[in-house]
This record gives sequence, C-alpha cells and structure tokens, in this order.
Amino acid sequence: MKCVKCGHASTSVVDSRPDKAEAIRRRRRCDGCGARFNTWEVAVNVLALVEQRRAALRRFKARMTPGQRAEFNKRNSLRRAAREQAAATGQPVAELYAAWGVE
Repeated sequence: MKCVKCGHASTSVVDSRPDKAEAIRRRRRCDGCGARFNTWEVAVNVLALVEQRRAALRRFKARMTPGQRAEFNKRNSLRRAAREQAAATGQPVAELYAAWGVE
C-alpha cells in the first residue's frame, strides 16, 4: 500500500483489529517517511454459489463470517466430489456423504 503522505510504495502493518460493521482496521507505518495512518478493509459484494438439487449453481449474497463461508464452500465442494465419485464407481452417494462427513 502506498503512503498517503509521501507516496512511498512500501508500508508495514503495525496493528490489526476488527472494527464495527465487519471491517478490519489496520494501523500502518510508512517505511520511507515513518508516517502512520489507518486503513479499513471491508468485504464488498460477497457472492457464494449454492448447488441446487438439479445440479444447477445459483448465486446469492451471503452474510457469513469468513469461517462460515470457508466451511460452506468446503461442504459444497465435497458434495460435488462425492457425486462425481459415485457416478464413476457406482457407489451410493449417501454412503460417500457419510464416509466423508458431509451432511
């Protein structure tokens, strides 16, 4: 990130903490002039894909924490992989779901 005072291309993060409204506040220091300034990072237009019964993917705006989003994407990809393996091996999908811990 560029320094807001001198425009130097390199800055260091001094402190990082969660802020209100799902933002992250970072306190930065310029490596060139030593100036300190704050930045706020906010996720904008976060989209998730939902796999429906007919194997169609649909998008919707998700209001999830990053941990919830990661778990959601992991389970969704496991379901897709289980169906692909079931089609290739002839094994029932329900057995693969149970073996892989997918609900």
